[in-house]
Amino acid sequence: MAPLESGQLPFSLMSRADTEFVRESKFIHEITEMISQKLNRAYLTYETNYPVEIDSRIREINDLLSVGVADVRTIGIWGIGGMGKTTLAKAVYNSVAHKFEGSCFLENVREHSKAPGGLVQLQKILLRNILGLKMSNVTNYDSGLNIIKGRLRYKRVLLILDDVDHLDQLKYLAGSSDWFGLGSRIIITTRVEHLLLVHRVDFTYQVKELESDEALELFSSNAFPTSRLPDDYQELANGFVGYAQGNPLALTSMGSLLYGKNIDEWQSILESYKRAPASNIREILKITKKELERQVRRPEENVLTNVEEEHGVHDLQSSGLNEAQSNELMLEQNDTISGTPEVERLQGKISETYNEVTGLNEVENTAKLLGVETVSSTQEEERIQGHINRTDDVTEQNEDENNVNLVEGDKTFSSIQEEDLLGKAPGTDDEIRHSPVLKHYKHFKEEFLTLRLSQ
Repeated sequence: MAPLESGQLPFSLMSRADTEFVRESKFIHEITEMISQKLNRAYLTYETNYPVEIDSRIREINDLLSVGVADVRTIGIWGIGGMGKTTLAKAVYNSVAHKFEGSCFLENVREHSKAPGGLVQLQKILLRNILGLKMSNVTNYDSGLNIIKGRLRYKRVLLILDDVDHLDQLKYLAGSSDWFGLGSRIIITTRVEHLLLVHRVDFTYQVKELESDEALELFSSNAFPTSRLPDDYQELANGFVGYAQGNPLALTSMGSLLYGKNIDEWQSILESYKRAPASNIREILKITKKELERQVRRPEENVLTNVEEEHGVHDLQSSGLNEAQSNELMLEQNDTISGTPEVERLQGKISETYNEVTGLNEVENTAKLLGVETVSSTQEEERIQGHINRTDDVTEQNEDENNVNLVEGDKTFSSIQEEDLLGKAPGTDDEIRHSPVLKHYKHFKEEFLTLRLSQ
Protein backbone atom coordinates (compact mmCIF):
# COMPACT_ATOMS: atom_id res chain seq x y z
CA MET A 1 0.00 0.00 0.00
CA ALA A 2 1.45 3.35 -1.02
CA PRO A 3 2.29 5.65 1.89
CA LEU A 4 0.00 8.60 2.47
CA GLU A 5 1.15 12.08 1.58
CA SER A 6 1.88 14.23 4.59
CA GLY A 7 -1.09 16.46 3.76
CA GLN A 8 -3.39 13.44 4.09
CA LEU A 9 -2.20 12.40 7.55
CA PRO A 10 -4.23 13.19 10.64
CA PHE A 11 -3.19 16.56 12.02
CA SER A 12 -1.81 14.98 15.22
CA LEU A 13 0.61 12.73 13.24
CA MET A 14 2.04 15.48 11.05
CA SER A 15 5.58 16.65 11.61
CA ARG A 16 6.11 20.16 12.92
CA ALA A 17 7.24 21.27 9.47
CA ASP A 18 4.09 19.87 7.89
CA THR A 19 1.96 21.59 10.52
CA GLU A 20 3.64 24.92 9.84
CA PHE A 21 3.14 24.39 6.11
CA VAL A 22 -0.61 23.84 6.59
CA ARG A 23 -0.89 26.92 8.78
CA GLU A 24 1.02 29.03 6.29
CA SER A 25 -1.12 27.73 3.43
CA LYS A 26 -4.28 28.59 5.32
CA PHE A 27 -2.91 32.04 6.16
CA ILE A 28 -1.96 32.68 2.52
CA HIS A 29 -5.42 31.54 1.41
CA GLU A 30 -7.09 33.95 3.84
CA ILE A 31 -4.88 36.83 2.69
CA THR A 32 -5.61 36.00 -0.95
CA GLU A 33 -9.35 35.93 -0.26
CA MET A 34 -9.21 39.27 1.53
CA ILE A 35 -7.25 40.91 -1.30
CA SER A 36 -9.60 39.38 -3.86
CA GLN A 37 -12.64 40.75 -2.04
CA LYS A 38 -11.15 44.24 -1.96
CA LEU A 39 -10.11 44.18 -5.61
CA ASN A 40 -13.43 42.82 -6.83
CA ARG A 41 -15.56 45.15 -4.71
CA ALA A 42 -17.23 47.83 -6.81
CA TYR A 43 -16.88 51.02 -4.82
CA LEU A 44 -19.67 53.54 -5.21
CA THR A 45 -19.09 56.98 -6.59
CA TYR A 46 -21.18 59.86 -5.40
CA GLU A 47 -21.21 63.53 -6.27
CA THR A 48 -20.85 65.71 -3.22
CA ASN A 49 -19.79 69.32 -3.05
CA TYR A 50 -20.32 69.23 0.68
CA PRO A 51 -17.18 70.48 2.43
CA VAL A 52 -18.94 69.90 5.73
CA GLU A 53 -17.90 67.09 7.97
CA ILE A 54 -19.35 63.76 6.87
CA ASP A 55 -16.82 61.57 8.67
CA SER A 56 -18.51 62.03 12.04
CA ARG A 57 -21.81 60.80 10.58
CA ILE A 58 -20.06 57.79 9.03
CA ARG A 59 -18.54 56.95 12.41
CA GLU A 60 -21.94 57.17 14.10
CA ILE A 61 -23.46 54.75 11.58
CA ASN A 62 -20.49 52.39 11.84
CA ASP A 63 -20.87 52.37 15.62
CA LEU A 64 -24.44 51.15 15.16
CA LEU A 65 -23.36 48.55 12.62
CA SER A 66 -20.62 47.07 14.84
CA VAL A 67 -19.23 45.11 11.90
CA GLY A 68 -17.60 41.92 13.14
CA VAL A 69 -20.16 41.12 15.81
CA ALA A 70 -21.76 37.76 15.00
CA ASP A 71 -25.38 38.81 14.71
CA VAL A 72 -27.64 40.20 11.98
CA ARG A 73 -28.45 43.89 12.32
CA THR A 74 -30.80 46.19 10.44
CA ILE A 75 -30.16 49.94 10.56
CA GLY A 76 -32.68 52.52 9.35
CA ILE A 77 -31.47 55.94 8.14
CA TRP A 78 -34.31 58.44 7.80
CA GLY A 79 -34.93 62.12 7.16
CA ILE A 80 -36.69 64.43 4.73
CA GLY A 81 -35.57 64.63 1.11
CA GLY A 82 -32.41 66.51 0.28
CA MET A 83 -30.69 65.77 3.59
CA GLY A 84 -28.01 63.49 2.12
CA LYS A 85 -29.26 60.06 3.20
CA THR A 86 -28.07 58.38 0.00
CA THR A 87 -24.70 60.13 0.12
CA LEU A 88 -24.21 58.98 3.70
CA ALA A 89 -25.26 55.40 2.90
CA LYS A 90 -22.83 55.25 -0.04
CA ALA A 91 -20.00 56.56 2.10
CA VAL A 92 -20.73 53.93 4.75
CA TYR A 93 -20.91 51.23 2.06
CA ASN A 94 -17.49 52.17 0.72
CA SER A 95 -15.99 52.12 4.20
CA VAL A 96 -17.10 48.60 5.18
CA ALA A 97 -18.14 46.63 2.07
CA HIS A 98 -14.79 44.84 1.82
CA LYS A 99 -15.40 43.22 5.21
CA PHE A 100 -18.28 41.09 3.92
CA GLU A 101 -18.49 38.00 1.74
CA GLY A 102 -20.89 39.79 -0.56
CA SER A 103 -22.46 43.23 -0.83
CA CYS A 104 -25.15 45.07 -2.77
CA PHE A 105 -26.34 48.68 -2.87
CA LEU A 106 -29.84 48.92 -4.36
CA GLU A 107 -30.28 52.60 -5.18
CA ASN A 108 -33.61 54.38 -5.57
CA VAL A 109 -35.80 51.41 -4.67
CA ARG A 110 -38.90 53.62 -4.61
CA GLU A 111 -38.60 54.63 -8.26
CA HIS A 112 -37.44 51.26 -9.59
CA SER A 113 -40.33 49.51 -7.87
CA LYS A 114 -42.83 51.50 -9.91
CA ALA A 115 -41.85 49.82 -13.17
CA PRO A 116 -43.69 46.63 -14.24
CA GLY A 117 -41.79 43.78 -12.63
CA GLY A 118 -39.60 46.30 -10.84
CA LEU A 119 -39.30 44.38 -7.59
CA VAL A 120 -38.42 41.17 -9.42
CA GLN A 121 -35.63 43.03 -11.24
CA LEU A 122 -34.36 44.36 -7.91
CA GLN A 123 -34.31 40.81 -6.54
CA LYS A 124 -32.26 39.68 -9.54
CA ILE A 125 -29.79 42.54 -9.11
CA LEU A 126 -29.44 41.75 -5.41
CA LEU A 127 -28.64 38.09 -6.10
CA ARG A 128 -26.34 38.84 -9.03
CA ASN A 129 -24.31 41.40 -7.08
CA ILE A 130 -23.85 39.19 -4.05
CA LEU A 131 -23.51 35.77 -5.69
CA GLY A 132 -22.06 36.84 -9.03
CA LEU A 133 -24.64 34.79 -10.91
CA LYS A 134 -27.44 35.64 -13.30
CA MET A 135 -30.70 34.49 -11.75
CA SER A 136 -32.94 33.57 -14.69
CA ASN A 137 -35.08 31.39 -12.43
CA VAL A 138 -36.42 34.45 -10.57
CA THR A 139 -39.77 34.79 -12.32
CA ASN A 140 -41.94 36.40 -9.65
CA TYR A 141 -41.81 37.94 -6.20
CA ASP A 142 -42.16 34.70 -4.29
CA SER A 143 -39.53 32.77 -6.24
CA GLY A 144 -37.10 35.63 -5.74
CA LEU A 145 -37.91 35.77 -2.05
CA ASN A 146 -37.29 32.03 -1.61
CA ILE A 147 -34.00 32.12 -3.54
CA ILE A 148 -32.73 35.06 -1.47
CA LYS A 149 -33.58 33.18 1.73
CA GLY A 150 -32.07 29.92 0.53
CA ARG A 151 -28.85 31.21 -1.03
CA LEU A 152 -27.91 33.94 1.47
CA ARG A 153 -28.85 32.26 4.73
CA TYR A 154 -25.26 31.27 5.50
CA LYS A 155 -23.51 34.17 3.79
CA ARG A 156 -22.22 37.28 5.57
CA VAL A 157 -23.52 40.14 3.44
CA LEU A 158 -23.93 43.90 3.41
CA LEU A 159 -27.21 45.00 1.82
CA ILE A 160 -28.31 48.62 1.45
CA LEU A 161 -31.84 49.44 0.31
CA ASP A 162 -31.92 53.10 -0.67
CA ASP A 163 -35.05 55.28 -0.69
CA VAL A 164 -37.63 52.74 0.45
CA ASP A 165 -41.20 53.95 0.89
CA HIS A 166 -43.32 50.81 1.07
CA LEU A 167 -43.32 47.74 3.29
CA ASP A 168 -43.64 45.37 0.32
CA GLN A 169 -40.21 46.49 -0.85
CA LEU A 170 -38.78 45.28 2.44
CA LYS A 171 -40.90 42.14 2.47
CA TYR A 172 -39.52 40.89 -0.86
CA LEU A 173 -35.94 42.15 -0.55
CA ALA A 174 -35.04 41.75 3.12
CA GLY A 175 -38.06 40.37 4.90
CA SER A 176 -36.36 38.98 7.98
CA SER A 177 -32.98 38.80 9.69
CA ASP A 178 -32.88 35.01 9.33
CA TRP A 179 -32.61 35.38 5.54
CA PHE A 180 -28.95 36.29 5.98
CA GLY A 181 -25.91 34.75 7.61
CA LEU A 182 -24.49 35.79 10.96
CA GLY A 183 -22.51 38.99 10.71
CA SER A 184 -24.74 40.43 7.98
CA ARG A 185 -25.80 44.07 8.01
CA ILE A 186 -28.85 45.59 6.30
CA ILE A 187 -29.19 49.37 5.93
CA ILE A 188 -32.45 51.03 4.85
CA THR A 189 -32.79 54.69 3.87
CA THR A 190 -36.24 56.26 3.83
CA ARG A 191 -38.19 59.45 4.39
CA VAL A 192 -40.76 57.62 6.52
CA GLU A 193 -39.66 56.78 10.05
CA HIS A 194 -42.87 54.86 10.73
CA LEU A 195 -41.98 52.33 8.04
CA LEU A 196 -38.79 51.49 9.94
CA LEU A 197 -40.72 51.03 13.16
CA VAL A 198 -43.21 48.68 11.51
CA HIS A 199 -40.35 46.67 9.97
CA ARG A 200 -38.79 46.51 13.44
CA VAL A 201 -35.29 47.58 12.53
CA ASP A 202 -32.70 47.22 15.27
CA PHE A 203 -31.50 50.84 15.21
CA THR A 204 -32.63 54.10 13.60
CA TYR A 205 -30.50 57.10 12.67
CA GLN A 206 -32.02 60.46 11.78
CA VAL A 207 -30.12 62.63 9.30
CA LYS A 208 -30.66 66.08 10.75
CA GLU A 209 -30.30 69.57 9.34
CA LEU A 210 -26.84 71.06 9.07
CA GLU A 211 -25.64 73.32 11.84
CA SER A 212 -25.53 77.02 10.95
CA ASP A 213 -21.76 77.13 10.42
CA GLU A 214 -21.84 73.99 8.26
CA ALA A 215 -24.77 75.36 6.26
CA LEU A 216 -22.96 78.65 5.61
CA GLU A 217 -19.83 76.80 4.50
CA LEU A 218 -21.78 74.60 2.08
CA PHE A 219 -23.69 77.56 0.67
CA SER A 220 -20.52 79.63 0.22
CA SER A 221 -18.66 76.82 -1.54
CA ASN A 222 -21.38 76.79 -4.21
CA ALA A 223 -21.89 80.56 -4.43
CA PHE A 224 -18.22 81.54 -4.82
CA PRO A 225 -15.12 80.10 -6.53
CA THR A 226 -13.79 79.30 -3.07
CA SER A 227 -15.68 78.73 0.15
CA ARG A 228 -14.38 82.05 1.50
CA LEU A 229 -17.29 84.44 1.91
CA PRO A 230 -16.58 88.11 1.01
CA ASP A 231 -17.37 90.48 3.86
CA ASP A 232 -19.87 92.55 1.87
CA TYR A 233 -21.92 89.42 1.11
CA GLN A 234 -22.04 88.18 4.71
CA GLU A 235 -25.43 89.58 5.70
CA LEU A 236 -27.13 88.48 2.47
CA ALA A 237 -25.57 85.01 2.73
CA ASN A 238 -26.94 84.60 6.24
CA GLY A 239 -30.38 85.48 4.90
CA PHE A 240 -30.25 82.76 2.24
CA VAL A 241 -28.90 80.19 4.69
CA GLY A 242 -31.78 80.95 7.04
CA TYR A 243 -34.32 80.17 4.33
CA ALA A 244 -32.58 76.88 3.45
CA GLN A 245 -33.18 75.58 6.99
CA GLY A 246 -30.04 73.45 7.00
CA ASN A 247 -31.14 71.41 3.98
CA PRO A 248 -28.06 70.49 1.87
CA LEU A 249 -30.02 70.30 -1.39
CA ALA A 250 -31.53 73.76 -0.86
CA LEU A 251 -28.16 75.22 0.11
CA THR A 252 -26.44 73.74 -2.94
CA SER A 253 -29.21 74.91 -5.27
CA MET A 254 -29.21 78.44 -3.87
CA GLY A 255 -25.45 78.74 -4.04
CA SER A 256 -25.35 77.55 -7.65
CA LEU A 257 -28.11 79.99 -8.56
CA LEU A 258 -26.26 82.96 -7.07
CA TYR A 259 -22.84 82.12 -8.46
CA GLY A 260 -21.35 85.05 -10.41
CA LYS A 261 -24.14 87.49 -9.51
CA ASN A 262 -23.59 90.91 -7.96
CA ILE A 263 -25.01 92.19 -4.68
CA ASP A 264 -28.03 93.82 -6.31
CA GLU A 265 -28.98 90.53 -7.96
CA TRP A 266 -28.54 88.71 -4.66
CA GLN A 267 -30.82 91.23 -2.97
CA SER A 268 -33.47 90.86 -5.68
CA ILE A 269 -33.52 87.07 -5.39
CA LEU A 270 -33.59 87.25 -1.59
CA GLU A 271 -36.69 89.45 -1.85
CA SER A 272 -38.41 86.70 -3.86
CA TYR A 273 -37.67 84.24 -1.06
CA LYS A 274 -39.14 86.65 1.47
CA ARG A 275 -42.48 86.40 -0.33
CA ALA A 276 -42.60 82.65 0.34
CA PRO A 277 -44.49 81.37 3.41
CA ALA A 278 -42.26 81.17 6.46
CA SER A 279 -40.44 77.89 7.03
CA ASN A 280 -41.80 76.43 3.79
CA ILE A 281 -38.84 74.62 2.22
CA ARG A 282 -40.83 73.42 -0.78
CA GLU A 283 -41.64 77.02 -1.74
CA ILE A 284 -37.98 77.94 -1.42
CA LEU A 285 -37.04 75.12 -3.78
CA LYS A 286 -39.81 76.07 -6.20
CA ILE A 287 -38.46 79.63 -6.40
CA THR A 288 -34.92 78.32 -6.86
CA LYS A 289 -36.02 75.93 -9.60
CA LYS A 290 -37.85 78.64 -11.55
CA GLU A 291 -34.91 81.02 -11.32
CA LEU A 292 -32.53 78.30 -12.52
CA GLU A 293 -34.84 77.62 -15.47
CA ARG A 294 -34.86 81.31 -16.34
CA GLN A 295 -31.07 81.53 -16.15
CA VAL A 296 -30.64 78.47 -18.38
CA ARG A 297 -33.16 79.71 -20.97
CA ARG A 298 -31.70 83.20 -21.21
CA PRO A 299 -28.18 82.23 -22.41
CA GLU A 300 -29.63 79.61 -24.74
CA GLU A 301 -31.77 82.24 -26.49
CA ASN A 302 -28.93 84.76 -26.60
CA VAL A 303 -26.44 82.31 -28.05
CA LEU A 304 -28.79 81.09 -30.78
CA THR A 305 -29.65 84.68 -31.70
CA ASN A 306 -25.97 85.60 -31.92
CA VAL A 307 -25.26 82.53 -34.03
CA GLU A 308 -28.02 83.42 -36.48
CA GLU A 309 -26.74 86.97 -36.79
CA GLU A 310 -23.16 85.84 -37.26
CA HIS A 311 -24.15 83.48 -40.07
CA GLY A 312 -26.52 85.97 -41.72
CA VAL A 313 -29.64 83.90 -41.17
CA HIS A 314 -31.91 86.80 -40.18
CA ASP A 315 -33.72 89.23 -42.44
CA LEU A 316 -33.34 87.07 -45.55
CA GLN A 317 -36.46 88.39 -47.23
CA SER A 318 -34.97 91.88 -47.38
CA SER A 319 -32.48 90.51 -49.93
CA GLY A 320 -35.23 90.11 -52.49
CA LEU A 321 -36.02 86.43 -51.95
CA ASN A 322 -39.64 85.38 -51.75
CA GLU A 323 -40.95 83.66 -48.61
CA ALA A 324 -40.47 80.11 -49.91
CA GLN A 325 -36.91 80.82 -51.06
CA SER A 326 -36.17 82.58 -47.80
CA ASN A 327 -37.43 79.65 -45.72
CA GLU A 328 -35.48 77.14 -47.82
CA LEU A 329 -32.26 79.11 -47.45
CA MET A 330 -32.85 79.55 -43.73
CA LEU A 331 -33.22 75.79 -43.29
CA GLU A 332 -29.98 75.20 -45.17
CA GLN A 333 -28.10 77.75 -43.08
CA ASN A 334 -29.63 76.42 -39.87
CA ASP A 335 -28.29 72.99 -40.81
CA THR A 336 -24.86 74.55 -41.25
CA ILE A 337 -25.10 76.27 -37.88
CA SER A 338 -26.33 73.19 -36.03
CA GLY A 339 -23.53 71.19 -37.61
CA THR A 340 -20.84 73.38 -36.07
CA PRO A 341 -19.14 71.19 -33.43
CA GLU A 342 -19.05 73.93 -30.80
CA VAL A 343 -22.73 74.75 -31.30
CA GLU A 344 -23.71 71.08 -31.18
CA ARG A 345 -21.81 70.62 -27.94
CA LEU A 346 -23.38 73.67 -26.33
CA GLN A 347 -26.86 72.88 -27.59
CA GLY A 348 -26.54 69.38 -26.18
CA LYS A 349 -25.38 70.75 -22.87
CA ILE A 350 -28.18 73.32 -22.76
CA SER A 351 -30.76 70.70 -23.69
CA GLU A 352 -29.51 68.23 -21.09
CA THR A 353 -29.45 70.89 -18.40
CA TYR A 354 -32.81 72.43 -19.23
CA ASN A 355 -34.60 69.09 -19.59
CA GLU A 356 -33.23 67.94 -16.27
CA VAL A 357 -34.52 71.03 -14.49
CA THR A 358 -37.89 71.16 -16.23
CA GLY A 359 -38.38 67.41 -15.78
CA LEU A 360 -39.89 67.99 -12.35
CA ASN A 361 -43.37 67.96 -13.88
CA GLU A 362 -44.62 71.35 -12.81
CA VAL A 363 -45.53 72.77 -9.44
CA GLU A 364 -47.16 69.68 -7.93
CA ASN A 365 -44.02 67.60 -8.32
CA THR A 366 -41.83 70.38 -7.00
CA ALA A 367 -44.14 70.65 -4.01
CA LYS A 368 -43.58 66.96 -3.32
CA LEU A 369 -39.87 67.22 -3.98
CA LEU A 370 -38.81 66.83 -0.38
CA GLY A 371 -41.65 64.61 0.74
CA VAL A 372 -42.73 67.14 3.35
CA GLU A 373 -45.92 69.13 3.87
CA THR A 374 -47.65 67.18 1.13
CA VAL A 375 -49.14 64.39 3.19
CA SER A 376 -49.57 64.77 6.92
CA SER A 377 -47.82 62.28 9.19
CA THR A 378 -51.18 60.81 10.14
CA GLN A 379 -52.14 60.31 6.49
CA GLU A 380 -48.75 58.76 5.78
CA GLU A 381 -49.06 56.32 8.67
CA GLU A 382 -52.57 55.38 7.58
CA ARG A 383 -51.34 54.82 4.01
CA ILE A 384 -48.49 52.59 5.15
CA GLN A 385 -50.71 50.69 7.57
CA GLY A 386 -53.23 50.17 4.77
CA HIS A 387 -50.54 48.70 2.57
CA ILE A 388 -49.38 46.49 5.43
CA ASN A 389 -52.88 45.11 5.87
CA ARG A 390 -53.08 44.38 2.15
CA THR A 391 -49.65 42.79 1.86
CA ASP A 392 -50.84 39.21 2.30
CA ASP A 393 -53.78 39.69 -0.05
CA VAL A 394 -52.26 41.67 -2.88
CA THR A 395 -50.79 38.70 -4.74
CA GLU A 396 -54.21 37.05 -4.78
CA GLN A 397 -55.98 39.99 -6.38
CA ASN A 398 -56.90 39.86 -10.03
CA GLU A 399 -56.09 42.55 -12.55
CA ASP A 400 -59.35 44.43 -12.00
CA GLU A 401 -58.83 44.54 -8.26
CA ASN A 402 -55.33 45.88 -8.79
CA ASN A 403 -56.67 48.82 -10.79
CA VAL A 404 -56.99 51.22 -7.89
CA ASN A 405 -56.44 54.89 -7.30
CA LEU A 406 -54.12 56.27 -4.68
CA VAL A 407 -54.77 59.84 -3.64
CA GLU A 408 -52.15 62.01 -1.93
CA GLY A 409 -52.71 65.72 -1.40
CA ASP A 410 -54.11 67.24 -4.57
CA LYS A 411 -52.80 64.55 -6.92
CA THR A 412 -54.36 61.25 -8.00
CA PHE A 413 -52.23 58.45 -9.40
CA SER A 414 -53.52 55.39 -11.25
CA SER A 415 -52.11 52.02 -10.27
CA ILE A 416 -52.44 49.01 -12.57
CA GLN A 417 -49.72 46.57 -11.58
CA GLU A 418 -49.15 45.20 -8.12
CA GLU A 419 -45.72 46.76 -8.01
CA ASP A 420 -47.18 50.15 -8.95
CA LEU A 421 -48.75 50.28 -5.49
CA LEU A 422 -45.25 50.88 -4.20
CA GLY A 423 -44.02 54.43 -3.81
CA LYS A 424 -46.28 57.08 -5.27
CA ALA A 425 -44.49 60.35 -4.51
CA PRO A 426 -43.75 61.57 -8.03
CA GLY A 427 -41.01 64.09 -7.37
CA THR A 428 -37.54 63.09 -6.26
CA ASP A 429 -34.77 65.17 -4.80
CA ASP A 430 -32.35 63.17 -6.97
CA GLU A 431 -33.70 65.03 -10.02
CA ILE A 432 -32.29 68.26 -8.63
CA ARG A 433 -29.30 66.78 -6.81
CA HIS A 434 -27.94 65.14 -9.98
CA SER A 435 -29.03 67.99 -12.23
CA PRO A 436 -26.33 69.27 -14.56
CA VAL A 437 -27.37 72.74 -13.46
CA LEU A 438 -25.85 72.10 -10.06
CA LYS A 439 -22.83 70.33 -11.52
CA HIS A 440 -21.94 72.83 -14.25
CA TYR A 441 -23.75 76.07 -13.44
CA LYS A 442 -20.64 77.66 -11.95
CA HIS A 443 -18.92 77.54 -15.33
CA PHE A 444 -22.03 77.97 -17.43
CA LYS A 445 -22.11 81.75 -17.59
CA GLU A 446 -18.40 82.10 -18.35
CA GLU A 447 -18.65 79.57 -21.16
CA PHE A 448 -21.36 81.54 -22.92
CA LEU A 449 -19.57 84.84 -22.39
CA THR A 450 -16.39 83.51 -24.00
CA LEU A 451 -18.09 81.59 -26.79
CA ARG A 452 -16.60 82.23 -30.21
CA LEU A 453 -17.92 80.31 -33.16
CA SER A 454 -15.56 79.44 -35.97
CA GLN A 455 -16.77 80.32 -39.44
